[in-house]
Amino acid sequence: MYFAGPGARRPCYIYKTKDGTHFTEVYKPHPYHDAVFFTFNPRDAHTIWTFGEYGVFVSKDSGRTFKNLNAPDRAYTPGALNPYNYSEAYVGLGNYGLYKISESGTITPVYVTKQPLERFVSVVTDFQRKITYAIDSSGNLFCILKDKAYKLYTIKSIDPIKLLLEKDSGNLYILCYSAYYRVKVQRP
Repeated sequence: MYFAGPGARRPCYIYKTKDGTHFTEVYKPHPYHDAVFFTFNPRDAHTIWTFGEYGVFVSKDSGRTFKNLNAPDRAYTPGALNPYNYSEAYVGLGNYGLYKISESGTITPVYVTKQPLERFVSVVTDFQRKITYAIDSSGNLFCILKDKAYKLYTIKSIDPIKLLLEKDSGNLYILCYSAYYRVKVQRP
């Protein structure tokens, strides 16, 4: 298990634990690298993605070193790995939209926002069903298939915080400030 904690300055230090009690520091970041969110590659335990105010970074050596992928803006969401290619992640960047970013640093727009204050707040991948979901600050729920975002539904009058996915059942929930909403997604 990994844990990020603040150091004397804003950037986070990254720690690793096997028992939840004893932590080993694995990374002292560059001043312009924060680790607000983590995403782990389920097929490669050494690959760690971090997302935060200073952008998107990837480590191929269990967090000892990180490569800056030069995202054009801050990452507001934890990234969700592409279920067809684990060397790519989907992430909401600034107020610009939803992007696919690869470990090599290639950045491709998946959905560009149409409103100046609209931004993605959560992205999750269902690896069993090979589908990625995203929700924006306006309550628009999207699915991502073949690198294109398709709007599934708009939930009116809510302020979404996060998408939650039950692994076994595949149930998708939208966490809002006042309630949870269960979304039933049926495949054709």
